Amino acid sequence: MGWLRRRARTTLSFENATSAALEIMIEIIPHRYVLRPGDRMEIDAETQGVPFSLAAYDGGMQIYAGNDVEPKVLINGKPVEPDWDTPLEAP
Repeated sequence: MGWLRRRARTTLSFENATSAALEIMIEIIPHRYVLRPGDRMEIDAETQGVPFSLAAYDGGMQIYAGNDVEPKVLINGKPVEPDWDTPLEAP
């Protein structure tokens, strides 16, 4: 009889409360998202016991979702794909 090991999922959610769009880079494989003012992002990751790591930079945030290479990302409750094409407005 083997052991059944469940992998725990962890969700990080936050809202862009600024007046400008933010670039959100989710690593380990870099995926870029644009979070507009008022948008809410949820990142659902299988972190494997490693916490989320966040680093803010001018105009955005870099997030490591534990050890999850492909975390699920929702913006305003809808699944989204990485966005490398949308430009950020100039500050």
